[in-house]
Amino acid sequence: MEHFNHDVFRGPRLTLPVLVIALCVLFATAVPGRAATSITFCPFIIATPGNYELATDLACPAYGILINASGVSLKLNGHTITGPGNDRGIQVFPSSGRLDHVTIQGPGLIRNFAFGISVFQTDYAQVALVTSARNGEGLVTNDCNYLTVGSSAFVGNDIGVAFQGSNSVFQYNDLSGNGDGILAIGAATVNNNTANGNRAAGISVAGNNSRVFANVTNGNGTVGIYVTTPTSGNQIFNNTSSVGNGTFDLEDDNAKCGSTLWNNNVFFTRSQPCIR
Repeated sequence: MEHFNHDVFRGPRLTLPVLVIALCVLFATAVPGRAATSITFCPFIIATPGNYELATDLACPAYGILINASGVSLKLNGHTITGPGNDRGIQVFPSSGRLDHVTIQGPGLIRNFAFGISVFQTDYAQVALVTSARNGEGLVTNDCNYLTVGSSAFVGNDIGVAFQGSNSVFQYNDLSGNGDGILAIGAATVNNNTANGNRAAGISVAGNNSRVFANVTNGNGTVGIYVTTPTSGNQIFNNTSSVGNGTFDLEDDNAKCGSTLWNNNVFFTRSQPCIR
Protein backbone atom coordinates (compact mmCIF):
# COMPACT_ATOMS: atom_id res chain seq x y z
CA MET A 1 0.00 0.00 0.00
CA GLU A 2 2.74 2.47 0.92
CA HIS A 3 4.24 2.86 -2.54
CA PHE A 4 4.83 6.23 -4.09
CA ASN A 5 5.70 6.28 -7.76
CA HIS A 6 8.84 8.38 -8.14
CA ASP A 7 9.65 7.15 -11.64
CA VAL A 8 8.01 10.14 -13.34
CA PHE A 9 10.50 12.57 -11.76
CA ARG A 10 13.97 13.10 -12.16
CA GLY A 11 13.27 26.94 8.76
CA PRO A 12 10.19 28.40 8.00
CA ARG A 13 9.89 31.93 9.30
CA LEU A 14 6.97 32.57 11.66
CA THR A 15 4.89 35.25 9.96
CA LEU A 16 1.31 36.41 10.32
CA PRO A 17 0.08 33.93 7.68
CA VAL A 18 1.87 31.17 9.60
CA LEU A 19 0.09 32.19 12.79
CA VAL A 20 -3.23 32.12 10.99
CA ILE A 21 -2.50 28.61 9.70
CA ALA A 22 -1.54 27.42 13.16
CA LEU A 23 -4.69 28.83 14.74
CA CYS A 24 -6.86 27.29 12.04
CA VAL A 25 -5.24 23.91 12.61
CA LEU A 26 -5.63 24.24 16.35
CA PHE A 27 -9.37 24.79 16.23
CA ALA A 28 -10.33 22.80 13.15
CA THR A 29 -10.17 19.31 14.63
CA ALA A 30 -9.94 19.52 18.42
CA VAL A 31 -12.99 18.19 20.21
CA PRO A 32 -14.40 20.92 22.49
CA GLY A 33 -14.57 20.13 26.19
CA ARG A 34 -12.74 16.84 25.92
CA ALA A 35 -9.47 16.42 27.83
CA ALA A 36 -6.52 15.22 25.79
CA THR A 37 -5.24 11.65 26.13
CA SER A 38 -1.54 11.64 27.01
CA ILE A 39 0.81 9.48 24.94
CA THR A 40 3.82 8.22 26.89
CA PHE A 41 4.92 5.15 24.89
CA CYS A 42 5.15 3.76 21.39
CA PRO A 43 3.91 2.04 19.35
CA PHE A 44 0.60 3.78 20.13
CA ILE A 45 -2.67 3.28 18.24
CA ILE A 46 -5.35 5.98 18.07
CA ALA A 47 -8.56 4.16 17.22
CA THR A 48 -11.21 6.61 18.47
CA PRO A 49 -11.87 10.30 17.75
CA GLY A 50 -10.61 12.86 20.23
CA ASN A 51 -7.69 14.97 21.41
CA TYR A 52 -4.27 13.39 21.98
CA GLU A 53 -0.92 14.84 23.01
CA LEU A 54 2.63 13.70 23.58
CA ALA A 55 3.66 13.89 27.23
CA THR A 56 7.31 12.92 26.68
CA ASP A 57 9.91 12.20 24.01
CA LEU A 58 9.48 8.79 22.38
CA ALA A 59 12.19 6.36 21.21
CA CYS A 60 10.31 3.78 19.16
CA PRO A 61 11.43 0.22 18.36
CA ALA A 62 9.02 0.12 15.39
CA TYR A 63 6.35 2.61 14.28
CA GLY A 64 5.50 5.56 16.48
CA ILE A 65 1.81 6.53 16.36
CA LEU A 66 -0.87 4.98 14.15
CA ILE A 67 -4.06 6.99 13.59
CA ASN A 68 -6.93 5.01 12.08
CA ALA A 69 -9.87 7.13 13.26
CA SER A 70 -11.42 10.32 11.93
CA GLY A 71 -11.80 13.46 14.03
CA VAL A 72 -8.39 13.23 15.71
CA SER A 73 -6.21 16.09 16.96
CA LEU A 74 -2.63 15.13 17.85
CA LYS A 75 -0.32 17.68 19.49
CA LEU A 76 3.40 16.97 19.74
CA ASN A 77 3.94 19.57 22.49
CA GLY A 78 7.58 20.19 21.61
CA HIS A 79 8.60 16.53 21.91
CA THR A 80 10.68 14.28 19.65
CA ILE A 81 9.71 10.93 18.14
CA THR A 82 12.81 8.92 17.16
CA GLY A 83 12.62 5.75 15.08
CA PRO A 84 14.74 2.67 14.46
CA GLY A 85 15.72 3.68 10.92
CA ASN A 86 12.68 2.12 9.26
CA ASP A 87 8.88 2.02 9.70
CA ARG A 88 6.66 5.11 10.18
CA GLY A 89 6.79 7.91 12.70
CA ILE A 90 3.16 9.01 12.49
CA GLN A 91 0.86 7.13 10.14
CA VAL A 92 -2.68 8.17 9.23
CA PHE A 93 -4.32 5.18 7.60
CA PRO A 94 -7.91 3.85 7.76
CA SER A 95 -8.58 0.28 8.79
CA SER A 96 -11.38 0.47 6.20
CA GLY A 97 -12.88 3.15 3.96
CA ARG A 98 -11.51 6.68 4.35
CA LEU A 99 -10.60 9.05 7.17
CA ASP A 100 -11.29 12.76 7.50
CA HIS A 101 -10.38 15.70 9.70
CA VAL A 102 -7.10 14.62 11.25
CA THR A 103 -4.67 17.24 12.59
CA ILE A 104 -1.02 16.79 13.49
CA GLN A 105 0.30 19.89 15.23
CA GLY A 106 3.75 20.79 16.49
CA PRO A 107 6.06 22.06 17.52
CA GLY A 108 7.77 18.70 17.50
CA LEU A 109 10.46 16.65 15.73
CA ILE A 110 10.07 13.31 13.92
CA ARG A 111 13.31 11.65 12.86
CA ASN A 112 15.01 8.42 11.77
CA PHE A 113 12.05 6.62 10.16
CA ALA A 114 11.45 5.37 6.64
CA PHE A 115 8.45 7.72 6.58
CA GLY A 116 8.38 10.56 9.09
CA ILE A 117 4.66 11.19 8.48
CA SER A 118 2.48 9.15 6.13
CA VAL A 119 -1.13 10.06 5.30
CA PHE A 120 -3.22 7.71 3.17
CA GLN A 121 -6.85 7.76 2.01
CA THR A 122 -7.68 10.79 4.12
CA ASP A 123 -9.61 14.00 3.46
CA TYR A 124 -9.18 17.35 5.22
CA ALA A 125 -5.99 16.45 7.09
CA GLN A 126 -3.70 19.18 8.41
CA VAL A 127 -0.04 19.25 9.40
CA ALA A 128 1.45 22.38 10.98
CA LEU A 129 4.57 23.47 12.86
CA VAL A 130 6.19 20.03 12.56
CA THR A 131 9.83 19.22 11.77
CA SER A 132 10.46 15.93 9.97
CA ALA A 133 14.19 15.38 9.48
CA ARG A 134 16.62 12.63 8.54
CA ASN A 135 13.95 10.21 7.39
CA GLY A 136 13.62 8.31 4.15
CA GLU A 137 10.67 10.57 3.30
CA GLY A 138 9.69 13.46 5.52
CA LEU A 139 6.02 13.33 4.50
CA VAL A 140 4.39 10.90 2.08
CA THR A 141 0.72 10.99 1.06
CA ASN A 142 -1.43 8.83 -1.17
CA ASP A 143 -5.04 9.41 -2.24
CA CYS A 144 -5.48 12.50 -0.06
CA ASN A 145 -7.85 15.38 -0.77
CA TYR A 146 -7.91 18.84 0.82
CA LEU A 147 -4.68 18.29 2.73
CA THR A 148 -3.09 21.41 4.24
CA VAL A 149 0.59 21.41 5.20
CA GLY A 150 1.96 24.67 6.56
CA SER A 151 4.71 26.24 8.65
CA SER A 152 6.66 22.99 8.82
CA ALA A 153 10.21 21.84 8.01
CA PHE A 154 11.00 18.75 5.95
CA VAL A 155 14.78 18.82 5.86
CA GLY A 156 17.65 16.38 5.51
CA ASN A 157 15.45 13.57 4.18
CA ASP A 158 15.91 11.46 1.06
CA ILE A 159 12.69 13.14 -0.12
CA GLY A 160 11.17 16.05 1.77
CA VAL A 161 7.53 15.62 0.65
CA ALA A 162 6.05 13.05 -1.75
CA PHE A 163 2.44 13.98 -2.50
CA GLN A 164 -0.31 12.16 -4.40
CA GLY A 165 -3.83 13.59 -4.25
CA SER A 166 -5.85 16.67 -5.14
CA ASN A 167 -6.99 20.07 -3.91
CA SER A 168 -4.20 20.36 -1.36
CA VAL A 169 -2.05 23.24 -0.12
CA PHE A 170 1.64 23.35 0.85
CA GLN A 171 2.73 26.75 2.10
CA TYR A 172 5.36 28.42 4.30
CA ASN A 173 7.40 25.22 4.60
CA ASP A 174 11.16 24.62 4.54
CA LEU A 175 11.93 21.86 2.01
CA SER A 176 15.71 22.25 1.93
CA GLY A 177 18.67 19.89 2.09
CA ASN A 178 16.84 16.75 0.95
CA GLY A 179 17.35 14.46 -2.03
CA ASP A 180 14.27 16.09 -3.61
CA GLY A 181 12.34 18.93 -1.98
CA ILE A 182 8.75 18.14 -2.97
CA LEU A 183 7.40 15.71 -5.57
CA ALA A 184 3.76 16.55 -6.35
CA ILE A 185 1.51 14.23 -8.37
CA GLY A 186 -2.00 15.68 -8.58
CA ALA A 187 -3.54 19.11 -8.16
CA ALA A 188 -1.86 21.14 -5.44
CA THR A 189 -1.09 24.72 -4.50
CA VAL A 190 2.59 25.10 -3.59
CA ASN A 191 3.40 28.60 -2.43
CA ASN A 192 5.77 30.57 -0.22
CA ASN A 193 8.04 27.59 0.43
CA THR A 194 11.83 27.49 0.54
CA ALA A 195 13.41 24.54 -1.30
CA ASN A 196 17.14 25.23 -1.45
CA GLY A 197 20.17 22.97 -1.67
CA ASN A 198 18.41 19.71 -2.44
CA ARG A 199 20.56 17.12 -4.19
CA ALA A 200 18.08 16.79 -7.08
CA ALA A 201 15.10 19.12 -7.72
CA GLY A 202 13.60 21.72 -5.41
CA ILE A 203 9.96 21.43 -6.60
CA SER A 204 8.75 18.80 -9.09
CA VAL A 205 5.24 18.80 -10.57
CA ALA A 206 3.82 15.73 -12.33
CA GLY A 207 0.10 16.39 -12.06
CA ASN A 208 -2.46 18.67 -13.65
CA ASN A 209 -3.86 22.03 -12.56
CA SER A 210 -1.30 22.81 -9.88
CA ARG A 211 -0.45 26.38 -8.89
CA VAL A 212 3.16 27.07 -7.90
CA PHE A 213 4.08 30.61 -6.88
CA ALA A 214 6.19 32.76 -4.57
CA ASN A 215 8.68 30.00 -3.74
CA VAL A 216 12.45 30.17 -3.39
CA THR A 217 14.31 27.32 -5.12
CA ASN A 218 18.03 28.11 -5.22
CA GLY A 219 21.15 25.97 -5.46
CA ASN A 220 19.56 22.60 -6.07
CA GLY A 221 21.58 19.82 -7.69
CA THR A 222 19.48 19.48 -10.85
CA VAL A 223 16.48 21.82 -11.27
CA GLY A 224 14.83 24.53 -9.20
CA ILE A 225 11.30 23.88 -10.50
CA TYR A 226 10.65 20.93 -12.79
CA VAL A 227 7.45 20.10 -14.70
CA THR A 228 7.43 16.61 -16.13
CA THR A 229 5.44 15.22 -19.05
CA PRO A 230 2.60 14.75 -19.72
CA THR A 231 0.96 17.46 -17.62
CA SER A 232 -1.62 20.13 -18.33
CA GLY A 233 -3.13 23.26 -16.87
CA ASN A 234 -0.36 24.04 -14.40
CA GLN A 235 0.49 27.61 -13.47
CA ILE A 236 4.07 28.38 -12.48
CA PHE A 237 4.40 32.08 -11.81
CA ASN A 238 5.86 34.77 -9.60
CA ASN A 239 8.54 32.49 -8.28
CA THR A 240 10.55 34.80 -6.04
CA SER A 241 13.90 33.23 -6.94
CA SER A 242 15.22 30.18 -8.77
CA VAL A 243 18.93 30.58 -9.43
CA GLY A 244 22.15 28.62 -9.21
CA ASN A 245 20.61 25.22 -9.89
CA GLY A 246 22.65 22.47 -11.53
CA THR A 247 20.94 21.64 -14.85
CA PHE A 248 18.28 24.34 -15.26
CA ASP A 249 16.74 26.78 -12.87
CA LEU A 250 13.36 26.07 -14.52
CA GLU A 251 12.53 23.05 -16.68
CA ASP A 252 9.41 21.89 -18.55
CA ASP A 253 9.52 18.61 -20.49
CA ASN A 254 6.23 19.23 -22.31
CA ALA A 255 6.68 20.33 -25.94
CA LYS A 256 6.48 24.13 -26.00
CA CYS A 257 5.39 23.86 -22.33
CA GLY A 258 2.04 22.36 -23.37
CA SER A 259 -0.71 24.17 -21.47
CA THR A 260 1.53 25.05 -18.53
CA LEU A 261 1.72 28.80 -17.89
CA TRP A 262 5.11 30.15 -16.83
CA ASN A 263 5.13 33.84 -16.03
CA ASN A 264 7.08 36.45 -14.03
CA ASN A 265 9.69 34.10 -12.62
CA VAL A 266 13.22 35.11 -11.58
CA PHE A 267 15.85 32.76 -13.06
CA PHE A 268 19.03 32.49 -15.13
CA THR A 269 18.60 29.23 -17.05
CA ARG A 270 15.58 27.48 -18.57
CA SER A 271 14.97 24.45 -20.75
CA GLN A 272 12.63 26.22 -23.24
CA PRO A 273 11.85 29.79 -24.35
CA CYS A 274 8.20 29.32 -23.28
CA ILE A 275 9.38 29.49 -19.66
CA ARG A 276 9.16 33.10 -18.53
